[in-house]
Amino acid sequence: MKSQGKEITTVQALCSEWQGLLELGLLSEEGRYRICKLINRTAPVAGKFFLKTLKAREVIAQCAEKTQMVGEHLLAGSDQIYEAMTDLELCYDGLLKMTYQFRIKAG
Repeated sequence: MKSQGKEITTVQALCSEWQGLLELGLLSEEGRYRICKLINRTAPVAGKFFLKTLKAREVIAQCAEKTQMVGEHLLAGSDQIYEAMTDLELCYDGLLKMTYQFRIKAG
């Protein structure tokens, strides 16, 4: 994984990490689908102002930690990879929800 030792604070960097998981070639078909789904959901929100706020950066950092856990489970061949992926998806869903709520409030 590329992110060891550096903090991820942008959605683009997060997508890069997800792309790295795909490039490992160790994911099952379902795992590839779930990671691709995360990447594809990023495009509509990538340039939104909310993603530059401190709260968004905190959530992005949480997503990065969960991505790291998915990578560790993947490399270890752990059965808990799908649980880690679900945690990542829930965290990222929260970020997307906050992004859209911010946009609605900002008008």
